[in-house]
Amino acid sequence: MGLFGYKESKVEDGLRRSTRAVLIGGLFHQDHAEKFKLNKEATAWLYTEMLAQLIYCIGIVFNHKICGKKSWATPEFMENCIKKEIEIYEKEINQHPGSIMSFIFKRLYEIENMSPQERANLEHIKESAKRIKKIDPKTNITSLEEIFAIKTREFSQMLLERF
Repeated sequence: MGLFGYKESKVEDGLRRSTRAVLIGGLFHQDHAEKFKLNKEATAWLYTEMLAQLIYCIGIVFNHKICGKKSWATPEFMENCIKKEIEIYEKEINQHPGSIMSFIFKRLYEIENMSPQERANLEHIKESAKRIKKIDPKTNITSLEEIFAIKTREFSQMLLERF
């Protein structure tokens, strides 16, 4: 058992704090996206794709470390905790309700629909880079794939140590 143990309220708090860290740019901020010198739309897509990739890491670690260890520790529990935090964040920043959540969860469901082998081959990361390239043709796909891989690996490691 990690820092959060297996107490429901502590795991919920850990999931929500992890989600909040992603949303506020604690791991990848809008300023980081701007350093890639993409056009404005592609920069926004880079940032939102990174949000989805990092939230996906939360799910992977939850499923690996906690899911099924207690009756309440289900994928639905995890999803509800993440959704609650996104809803709160959307209100705080005066974002249209559901706008961030709909993008993130649409992307998460797309990733989940990939085969385990595709995910192991990081096809979800490659797909994110390709989406950005479609918006801004001068995009360096390799550098985007690298930043997605680095940030998701760093965050996953942090989560594994804490959960």
